[in-house]
Amino acid sequence: MFYLSNFYTNYSLSEFMYAENVIVLTAFFIIINLKIGPVVLWTKMEFKLMVMFLLKKG
Repeated sequence: MFYLSNFYTNYSLSEFMYAENVIVLTAFFIIINLKIGPVVLWTKMEFKLMVMFLLKKG
């Protein structure tokens, strides 16, 4: 009986940990997208402007 209850606690703990990790990862990805998304867009725009500028110059 003790073994069974011990197994059950370990199982629920690991399940909880897994759920927590998923939540953390999801939040992490959202934060990365929020931080990097605009940066990528901005660098793409900047790159395009630079190329256009160089083409006009050349």
